[in-house]
Amino acid sequence: MKCPICGSEKWLDMDDLRNHQYWWENGKLKVGDRLGFQACRDCGFVTYERRGTEEEMHAYYKSVYRAAVGPSNWASEGRRNEYRKRMLKDVLAGSPRRMIDIGCAAGLFPRMFREEYGWPNEMLAGVEPTDGYREYAKHEIGLDVREKIEEFKGEKFGLVVYYRVLEHVWNPVGELLKAREILEDDGILYGSVPRWGEVELDDPTTGVDNDIESYYHKDHINVFTDNSMRSALAVAGYEIVTFDTTVHGISFLARKGKVGVPIREDAEKFRSLFKRQKEAMRLVRAKNPQDAIKEYPLYPDAHMMCAFWKENMRDEKIQKGILDDAIKLMPGCVKMIRQRALIELQWAQAPQDREKRSEAMRIAGRMLDEADAVSPGMDDHWHHKAYIAYMADGDIETACRHWKRGIAVNPLKWEEYGNYIGLVRAGKPLKLNTPPSRGDEPGYSGGVVQMVGRPKFAGMAQGMGAGLGPIPSVEVANVSDEKPTE
Repeated sequence: MKCPICGSEKWLDMDDLRNHQYWWENGKLKVGDRLGFQACRDCGFVTYERRGTEEEMHAYYKSVYRAAVGPSNWASEGRRNEYRKRMLKDVLAGSPRRMIDIGCAAGLFPRMFREEYGWPNEMLAGVEPTDGYREYAKHEIGLDVREKIEEFKGEKFGLVVYYRVLEHVWNPVGELLKAREILEDDGILYGSVPRWGEVELDDPTTGVDNDIESYYHKDHINVFTDNSMRSALAVAGYEIVTFDTTVHGISFLARKGKVGVPIREDAEKFRSLFKRQKEAMRLVRAKNPQDAIKEYPLYPDAHMMCAFWKENMRDEKIQKGILDDAIKLMPGCVKMIRQRALIELQWAQAPQDREKRSEAMRIAGRMLDEADAVSPGMDDHWHHKAYIAYMADGDIETACRHWKRGIAVNPLKWEEYGNYIGLVRAGKPLKLNTPPSRGDEPGYSGGVVQMVGRPKFAGMAQGMGAGLGPIPSVEVANVSDEKPTE
């Protein structure tokens, strides 16, 4: 097999690092088969051995890969679209151009151009191999969606989108060359892929942060680092306009340019990195976050587990200090900033005068604003900012606006946030809990939040990852040790 980026046939076999039993038991790999995890010895690109044919891979994505279209599609697209708007602000500010979304799923991203920005429907198109999604996009969203990019041969587009697609394709450089053929000379290529390498050990898309096999999922056959993504674009003849790694992995805007050469990375270094990440995840699952941090410091969940260790949960300064140190180590890490804001809200529950409580809430609000500046489109941010506006400032109108914004981002929240709007409009109190004073293991939640007038209502300030459980919520009245109803 030739490396898709540099053409070398020299590979470093890393399959011994993987848990094949995991994939055999999940039915994702035939018993006895290997994954074929490997890195190019010449350029360092990490990928998997190709088995079968490209046509067989297409057949898998055509009929097996995706589940049916459901409410989660609307929720996830709403969040993603907030970030996409920021990446494409200059494109959206200009005149409409023909746009095609490769791997468009249900067609909700092109729909945003039509519904929110008035782009004519005839200028929007998509490619989707999965039959059910393609038919939904065609008949329910009303888009021109075809099965393969080759079906658009000879047509030109001002915007070509590959959002979370290139990690799945047989030949990423070959795919980028196909895109180049249909891209106008002054057009924009917009892409996003998961980000691997010496980076924060966190996947905000899946929430799977403590399972190395899920983190390096076998369906992601192209394992992009910052350098290998840059290399693929260069070799395919693109000039990078924007390269963003703050959220949603790697996101980029590129134009047609001169053909470049790949950036060389050390395959042995990646092998060593993988071993460190794997060991750090094992240590977190064993509830040993301190050693996990020593093994791999850029691990948000390990720092969070330390902050929620039972002794640390009793001390406000220790909890905040752990998270502050983690943010210094990982500046711009949305997960850590958001968690730090929620800790500020949690401790605002402690008995104190109203002004001190309000100031703590405003500090949390500023932290959430900081997180939003990096990662727009988080509906829970809007919820917590609504709570702060109401409880700290008594500003009902701003609170309701924030909850409505959360609903716009994630329509699945309409009942939950709509209930809050009704309560504050009716003058019902949102009472505070007290901070936790006990805990039997890391991540003790202090019980389930209940709302005045709505018993057994699960708290909003949900914990972020690693099975740590929900953070003690600040929104409502009573505390119960019952588990929340689904």
